[in-house]
Order: sequence, then structure tokens, then C-alpha cells
Amino acid sequence: MKVSIAQIVSSKDAIQKLLETKLPVKTSYNLNKLAQKLNPELEIYDKKRIELIKEFGEEPYRDWE
Repeated sequence: MKVSIAQIVSSKDAIQKLLETKLPVKTSYNLNKLAQKLNPELEIYDKKRIELIKEFGEEPYRDWE
């Protein structure tokens, strides 16, 4: 099954909430394995996103200064 980065990013919060809830052992174990596989991908995404913001982002216009 192929999953896109957009799907991983959008499911990040939901997976985090599931990890915090009390689940059966097998489900919790499998969810934890999934989170460990997704975290490196999310780190790469966040690093690149921050680089692009620094490169192309603009300071907000402040009229009052």
C-alpha cells in the first residue's frame, strides 16, 4: 500500500491521540510500530518545509513601526 506524504501529515495528530489512549496490547504494539516508521518521514518533511519557508517566506508587513 502506497501512502502519500500528505496522508502521513494529515494523520499525524490522529495517530498521536491514538497512542495516548488505552488500547489492547496487540493494537497498541502495531500502532507504535507504525508511528516509528512514519516519524523519520515526518522529520524529513518538516526539515524541508522549514528550509522552504526560510528561502521563500516573507516577513509580515508592519505598518505601525
